[in-house]
Amino acid sequence: MTRDPSVEQMWKLFTETRRKEEELPSPYRFVFRFGDAKELCEVLTNLVLERKKCGTAYSPWFFEHDGLPVPQAGDYSIVTDWEGAARCIIQTLETNIIPFNEVKEEFARMEGEGDLSLSYWRKAHEAYFTRECQRTSHVFSYQMPVFCEVFRVVYE
Repeated sequence: MTRDPSVEQMWKLFTETRRKEEELPSPYRFVFRFGDAKELCEVLTNLVLERKKCGTAYSPWFFEHDGLPVPQAGDYSIVTDWEGAARCIIQTLETNIIPFNEVKEEFARMEGEGDLSLSYWRKAHEAYFTRECQRTSHVFSYQMPVFCEVFRVVYE
């Protein structure tokens, strides 16, 4: 798949900005979009750009299935829209893997979705993880591992 030219252009502008500050970032490791449908992607990306969303959750099976490395603290990622155009650069601050049923209210608020409650988070993510599990040949359960990532926008 051909990568949208905006991805490399955004990274170039970001590194030029950092170079002026003598703070050269390590290369980005990921180019991705939020969600699994265009409308969801748009909503989640806008929450990130509004600084209302600073956390996200994945199934670790997603990384395994797609042959991707797992993000680590300090990594940079380029967030795109559904079509692949760069929207912003984020930096991973913290990650951990915990069972679905042990995700806390604080993390649900960081995700920035719905009414920010843990109840909303569980309902929305049960639906999302059920779809993702089907794609990766797994079965959703309340004990399944969830990769929780906290990040910050560093460039847009």
